[in-house]
Formats: sequence, C-alpha cells, structure tokens
Amino acid sequence: MATAQVLLNRLFYVASLAEIDLQSAVLGALLLASKVEEVPIRMRDIIIVVDMLIKRDRRYPMNVLETHCEEYLSMKDDMVNGELFILRSLGFNVRVQLPYGMMVTYLRSLGLANHEIIPQMSWNYLNDGLRSNVYVCYQPQAIACAAIFLAARQCGVKLTTGVPWWEVFDTNERDMLNIARTIMRLYFEPQQQLVPLNQDELKFYLKATLEQHINVERARRQQLFNVAADDDSGRDEHGLPQDPVAAHYRQGDDHNGDYPPCIQERT
Repeated sequence: MATAQVLLNRLFYVASLAEIDLQSAVLGALLLASKVEEVPIRMRDIIIVVDMLIKRDRRYPMNVLETHCEEYLSMKDDMVNGELFILRSLGFNVRVQLPYGMMVTYLRSLGLANHEIIPQMSWNYLNDGLRSNVYVCYQPQAIACAAIFLAARQCGVKLTTGVPWWEVFDTNERDMLNIARTIMRLYFEPQQQLVPLNQDELKFYLKATLEQHINVERARRQQLFNVAADDDSGRDEHGLPQDPVAAHYRQGDDHNGDYPPCIQERT
C-alpha cells in the first residue's frame, strides 16, 4: 500500500489528471506495487476492493462486482493501461525505499524501542505522511527522524543531548523540521471528499457540479440494485449468481442428466 502511494505521488509530478484517469492510475499503482514488493495479489481482488471503497465513499449500493460484468472488465482494462502508463512516465524507475525499517533501527539506537507509545506513534506519523509529498521530496532517513521527533515531542520525551541525534542518522535539522511541519499541517486541512475518477467526472469537477453528478449516479445505481434484488432468477437459494453453464444443463430433460465432465466434477 505504501509503495503504491509513493508511485502515485511520483506519477503526478510528471503527469496530470488530463492525461490519465485517477481510477486507472490507482489500480495500476496497486498492481505495480504488488510486483515491486514481490507480494502477488490477484487482479480480481484489487479491482473488487477498490470498487467497494469507491462505493462506500460515494454511498453507492454495496454490491460486489461479478467478474463477467462490463464494469469489472472495464476496470481490468484500466488497471493494465494504468500500470503501463506509470512505467512509461517514470521511465521504469519504480524502486521505492520506505523509512519504516530505518525508524525501527533508530528507535533502538535511541533506547526508545520498548517505549509504550513512541514506536506506534512514530509508525502512525509515517503512515500519515503518505498523504503528502514528503516521500517524493525527502530521503527516507529524514522522514524516519521526523516521525520520531514528532512522537517524542508529543510524549514529552527529551532525546539525547550533546551532538544532535538526527545528524548521527545522516539527516539535517532543516529537512527534519520541514517534514514535521508538512505532516502536522495535514491534521488542520479539510479532507477532500469527492475526487474525479475519470475524464467525464473531471469535467463536472471543474464546473463545481461533481456532487450533483454523483447524486444522480447514486440514484441510478440504487434503482438498478433494487430491480436486481427483486429479480431472483439466475440466483441460487443463497442469493448468489448461479453458474450459467451448469444451470443450463440442469434445466429440462433433454440431456437426461448427462453433464459435461467438468460439471460432473463440480456437482
């Protein structure tokens, strides 16, 4: 997740929403990050999770996408195109070094690894920093020092005296304080609720009518959801879509109960 966010931040330093849909960029970044970090994730799982998050934020009906529907196939194409666009835009430079491991090492060096609050709070500051551009503008050791600095200051813990502790970790005070200010500024800025996911929504966003457009789309989806809920055909006793091939062979007596071998194994 963190790697995907860093790749996305890098992308929008060299590209704009006029060149690629945000939804396509997000899907592509998640797929690419899973490959970079060598944590394989099925494309289907990424698409379904992203779709559910979009529906939750926009209060759309929370129905799970079926893998053969048009919307799912469209998001799959967006994912592949988004991944290729990110690779081309970044010149295939997708190496990401995160500061989490460094932060743990620094905490041990400062004798704070077993503190009740500081380790978790420092980790939280690193996570919150992903909402800003610090991972693109500063080195990971500086980000780790800034997170420790904020956590120690919040807990009222005085760090080592004498030689500035951040210099031991190859960080200068100016960068550390700039990162700390950027992270703290996030807590005082209103969070953007509605963002344009594609070119059509971008036009509504620029006209300040995106909210009205989403309200209309929400009503349309709710109507379709209600119609589908009233129609039980094509679904089993649990309300799940039936296998269309198996259902076909189960209808009538033309086949005398002789199913294809693949269906015999499943039934």
